[in-house]
Amino acid sequence: MKIMKNFVVALAISLIGSVALAQKAPIPFFKNGQTVSFVGNSITHAGDFHHFIALYYATRFPNEKITFNNLGIRGDNTYSFLKRMDIDILQKKSDWYVVMAGMNDVNRLLYNVDRQSDPEVQKQKQWALNDYKKNYEKVIQRLMLTGAKVVLQKPSIYDQTGDLPTPNQPGVNDALQKCTEIIDELAKKHKLQVIDYFTIMSDINKKIQSVDPKKTIVGNDRVHPNSPGHFVMAYQFLKSTAAPNYVSAIELQKGKLKSAANAKVSDIVWKNESISFTAIENSLPFPIPTAAEPALNWVNFNEELNVQLLKVSPLAAGNYALNIDGILIDNFSSEDLQKGINLATIKTTPQYLQAQKVAEKTIAYRNVQRKLRDLKFVVYSYFPKHSWSADLATSQKVIDSVLTSLQTTNEKKYKSLQPQFESYLKDKPKQEEWEKKADVLAKEIYEINKPTAHSYQILKK
Repeated sequence: MKIMKNFVVALAISLIGSVALAQKAPIPFFKNGQTVSFVGNSITHAGDFHHFIALYYATRFPNEKITFNNLGIRGDNTYSFLKRMDIDILQKKSDWYVVMAGMNDVNRLLYNVDRQSDPEVQKQKQWALNDYKKNYEKVIQRLMLTGAKVVLQKPSIYDQTGDLPTPNQPGVNDALQKCTEIIDELAKKHKLQVIDYFTIMSDINKKIQSVDPKKTIVGNDRVHPNSPGHFVMAYQFLKSTAAPNYVSAIELQKGKLKSAANAKVSDIVWKNESISFTAIENSLPFPIPTAAEPALNWVNFNEELNVQLLKVSPLAAGNYALNIDGILIDNFSSEDLQKGINLATIKTTPQYLQAQKVAEKTIAYRNVQRKLRDLKFVVYSYFPKHSWSADLATSQKVIDSVLTSLQTTNEKKYKSLQPQFESYLKDKPKQEEWEKKADVLAKEIYEINKPTAHSYQILKK
């Protein structure tokens, strides 16, 4: 028999006690039919952290259809938000705007080591923060005028302490700390909720580097989190918005149903060495991608946000096989079952396999949104404003002009942008098709995420 320590919920007894008192369905932060738009820079453009949030909602609240929009543009700052406000950010009506800025607003080039003796640079650092505060407030005001609710996100960290391949720009993270203080001030003034990624990522990074200074919660470029870092951000968002910790919680005791939270249980048959019942849960477990699993060493996601509890007592001492829909899931000791096992961590249950299919759809949705944002990046970052709605022929002329200028003034940037501009010209004709595909995928996510009834059987071995 396998040792099932990973599947035992350490606080199962206290948890089931609290869950039993809360028989009402969990209340989502975002409500049925709402549209949630994430506004930001490259970290939002990449889409991973809000993709994880979208997947949580699709699995935890399968009957609450929420549409999540990616409105990130890499390289953007609060001034850029204002520039594209009408043509991009406000183009589709949103019920919520979730905003993150700071990484580009502080102007990281000002923190290059070889510029620190220049007194003008020190002034420019403060001017950058002043502009950040002024522009951020304008962004908030414009968004609030639409009647939408606004959530502010503190920026993720810049790693200025790790022994990483990318040259360091000491002081960038200190500037981001000042950005977090500005966010707190603006949030208090406008009565807005704040999600604090900066603190949790700083704390985790400090612990990581106390063991190995070459490791980081962000990437080796010191700026962009990889999948585990994005997962930590999603965790923090969900915790900050009071997301429910349990998928479901079922407790059988002495042949009867003691409690069922977020689930319905029927057809209980309890014999000496055999227990069976049917259950339909209102949610699916969250399928954690393999690439994000290192984050489980940093945050207690499964214990705090992903509990699918099954508890059965009393049981004669020994080992028991758990079957769901006639398929062996695993073997457990009587002690494990009596304490409670967390089925959400077992990747072979029918519920988990269904959740993985939902994840595949949300990944496809994230990817098509990324492609659309790639097109927007070229337009809003390098086209003059009067050409933002240009046809393909005009776009070709604009791109030729930009590349010609860069070829003589900035060869490095020319080599970086040329393939991106070529991709734009190739992909621009597909924009309408991709927009339709995104709409279809958003719908399909909520067609395949509905939980179904499952037959459980617990047999003594």
